[in-house]
Amino acid sequence: MENYSQFLKRYRDAEPESRIEIILENYAVFPGKINIIEAEMKFNIISEQEFLRSHRRGETGIRVNNSELSNPTERAAFNNMELDDAFKEGTLDSILKGIDNASEYEEDYRTLGVMKREFLLLKTFMKNIDEEDSEIVLMRLEENKSFNEIAIAIDLHKDTVRRRYNQIRLDINNELVACLELSSKTLKPTIQKGGGQDDAG
Repeated sequence: MENYSQFLKRYRDAEPESRIEIILENYAVFPGKINIIEAEMKFNIISEQEFLRSHRRGETGIRVNNSELSNPTERAAFNNMELDDAFKEGTLDSILKGIDNASEYEEDYRTLGVMKREFLLLKTFMKNIDEEDSEIVLMRLEENKSFNEIAIAIDLHKDTVRRRYNQIRLDINNELVACLELSSKTLKPTIQKGGGQDDAG
């Protein structure tokens, strides 16, 4: 089974059309995946910070939750608040200072930001199309209903529902791929630069 790190990498490596498919295939659970990935990233960064502090104090290097503050709970709360602020403001440089794999965390952070923006874009698109079309696609994606169940719910023939759903999927690609191509410059800045294209903005 694919873990969240693998999911993040698959998303980052995917082309725009494939990223749309990934969102649609995981539409109902996509926000939850984003939240878990972000929580895991924060946990790992805090663990790395604690390791660095332990190492500076000349300890064995085992990752422990000892704190330089008198109250470990206060230290943990401060770390979490500081990290939350850095994630919101996009200022991870100071947080990642001294961490060996800082560049990997920065890459994951960029990917996470793109995932959030692209999901919101796709969600906005589907909320603002024809009301019945929106109902069809959201019943399919959010509620995992079959075409037959949707047809019964909105009093249409199953083949009509299937045809309209497939058309909506096509419309999503036609409308959003160009936007997601711009996001690719953020996801793969080194590739874009090596190919002689513009750097990520």
